[in-house]
Amino acid sequence: MNRVTDHAVQRYLQRVEGVDIEGVRRRIAESANKPWIKVTDHAVLRYLRRAEGVDIEGVRRRIAESANKPWIEKLVMFAGSTPFKIKAPNLTCCVTAGVVTTCYPKSTGLRTTATQRLGRRRKHCRTVQWALAADS
Repeated sequence: MNRVTDHAVQRYLQRVEGVDIEGVRRRIAESANKPWIKVTDHAVLRYLRRAEGVDIEGVRRRIAESANKPWIEKLVMFAGSTPFKIKAPNLTCCVTAGVVTTCYPKSTGLRTTATQRLGRRRKHCRTVQWALAADS
């Protein structure tokens, strides 16, 4: 699994590393003297890389390594475009068509809380888990 979206990198930085993404969005908009503009995920990542020195490609590699197991390629071929989750010991990655689309810390229960707060059902993802022994 080599592809990780900008959104997944941004969510990893926000949820795992504790980066204030909304604060970054505000700083970008204010620096342009246009606080009403919509700042994209791509712009946020470029700002973090250029202005704050965050190693975005290193983060992307860490996420890909968490989701890259020997049997994943077969699962991607089987699932096709059906989204599924990969639960690692400390990180959950959502994968669609072989691309990591978002991720969050496994132990926070963030997805359930967000679903209840928004009051809507999320698209069901198949869940894939592996034991620590399977990683060796």
